[in-house]
Amino acid sequence: MNKKPIILVTCKVGSEDWCIEEIGNVLYPYDNSVEVIKTKYRGLLIAYSKLSAYEAYKLLLTREYGFVRNIIPIMITVPFDENLLYNKVKEVVKNTNCVKIKLRIRGVRGYSQKIWMGLVNAIRESGSKHDPNCNTCLFIEVIDSDVYIGLREC
Repeated sequence: MNKKPIILVTCKVGSEDWCIEEIGNVLYPYDNSVEVIKTKYRGLLIAYSKLSAYEAYKLLLTREYGFVRNIIPIMITVPFDENLLYNKVKEVVKNTNCVKIKLRIRGVRGYSQKIWMGLVNAIRESGSKHDPNCNTCLFIEVIDSDVYIGLREC
């Protein structure tokens, strides 16, 4: 089984090395090939592992952290293409009543509002709805030419 991106981690800017250590210390006993990589964006890391995203996410929730700010399980990674993104979002949210959209676009300018509206429409077409008060968050993280999609409790 190959390693794949399973977790996005945000941390205090300037504390990336400490975050790598915190995340690595939790996951290493379960996958000694785990890698936590810095992106070119300060405070943003990606963990690669043979573990499933939710298996790693559950393990990571068992600890408290000094430098980690947010942990997002990565369900799907696709190249940045609007139609592909919307189709994957429909798959992810089809069994939910509502989701709260958390969209972050890095490295691509001028798309936020257009992508936001497309996401709202895709969610509606799936039979779900966007609700800012929902307890389920749909994370859409665009990092340059890739999109990372995650779903978890807010």
